[in-house]
Amino acid sequence: MEYPGQELSQESALVQPDDKQDVSNLVRVLKELSSDLKLERYTTSVERFIRLLEISEPADRSNVHILHEDKVADYFGRCAEFSKPIFTPGNGGEKSSITIQRLFEFFKNAGLSHTEVDVQDPSNPETEYNYSRKTMAQVREAFGLDLLQRTSQGILWNILDLANHTFENVTPAGLTTDATQFLKHIKVFRGGTAHRDEQDLNQRSWKCLESWLLLSMQHSISLPHQDGSGLCTWVKSGQGRKLWLICYSMTDDEKEEYGRQGPSFCGGRWLRLWLHPGDTLFMPSSTVHAVYTDLDGICVGGHFLLPRFLLDCLAAIWFEIHNDIVTNDHDPGWIRKSLHDIRRMIEIDNGCFGEESPRIVQRCQVGISLVYLVYYINFLQLILYRMDTPACNCKSSCTGRCGCSKSKLKCMRSCHGGTRCPGGAGAKRDGGNCLANERAKKLRTASAILATR
Repeated sequence: MEYPGQELSQESALVQPDDKQDVSNLVRVLKELSSDLKLERYTTSVERFIRLLEISEPADRSNVHILHEDKVADYFGRCAEFSKPIFTPGNGGEKSSITIQRLFEFFKNAGLSHTEVDVQDPSNPETEYNYSRKTMAQVREAFGLDLLQRTSQGILWNILDLANHTFENVTPAGLTTDATQFLKHIKVFRGGTAHRDEQDLNQRSWKCLESWLLLSMQHSISLPHQDGSGLCTWVKSGQGRKLWLICYSMTDDEKEEYGRQGPSFCGGRWLRLWLHPGDTLFMPSSTVHAVYTDLDGICVGGHFLLPRFLLDCLAAIWFEIHNDIVTNDHDPGWIRKSLHDIRRMIEIDNGCFGEESPRIVQRCQVGISLVYLVYYINFLQLILYRMDTPACNCKSSCTGRCGCSKSKLKCMRSCHGGTRCPGGAGAKRDGGNCLANERAKKLRTASAILATR
């Protein structure tokens, strides 16, 4: 699929040249690929993505701001609201230093080949977002396969769990001003670094909020989701092509529907935007989006927070707390700590958010109470669940056939439903997710939160 290279005139309403023919070709390719693969989860993802693709419209200046990179800081410094994505086109002739090969060499030379990361794997039906744990050595080996070998093995991966501490520092110039560095203020106030909890539910202590990497295989798909913890997001393409579908101008009814359906949501109005090497996209908090990778690609990105729009951040956090399937990157530990930090910062520097300060303090207090309430309830439910299951009678390691709570919790690795579930009849499935798996995740999350009080 070739991207039209002609420049758009300033009078054109479109952000990029019309791509109707490319979209038609993409629909055909996806249908053929899902038919050949015969992976239930990937077929479902393709069907959902095609529905969104068919109702999407090319991004135009009514729903996306198009700015040069040197204008982004000025925009964030004066805008009254941040409700529409910002697209910054790159220089098509500029060679990017962010490449997949360079990333693998970095991990190898740093001795990090055995580092485990989260991978969206359509051959894994355990969770709604198809997560598996893989080492970087396995990821490198998989990327070394050609497309035919990958498809024959069902390997179409998205790697979302890569921190970018030292690999490539390419923070957009528009996010280097004091007004856009509120996460750094929280970091300094806390006396540490703004990173994920060391005890979070996937042991992803090394994934930074401020800077991370996306590594994706050709034809991989991320279904509708919003980025977690109520933060804004920026992402810059380094290699490959990615198609972003973004839901815009959502009504309250559509938001409620999305909260119920999560990644299966196909309502609302959608725009489509291609990201090529050098292009940068800035998204407001709680932006619902889906992504398709047209060619093997790598992007660098991060989260940021604007103090003036903190109420939007808090609203997104509350929405995530009550609808935990809307994000594929939810971190309640970071939420709880940051709400505390924000409230204390405002109390110390009274009025630092102007006339909104009292309202923000009040919302932080309510948010903290909600987080505690939700996870205390989950913790109590899990205690009762574990008390109501028999002890493990396996003579050596648990085989998963005794029906104990330990065997049910093993479902998070190997449950495929039906009679093969090692948790037995007690590990019921709900909406495609093993309940034992979900309870195990909640137990670890609740334990981590209680441990950090």
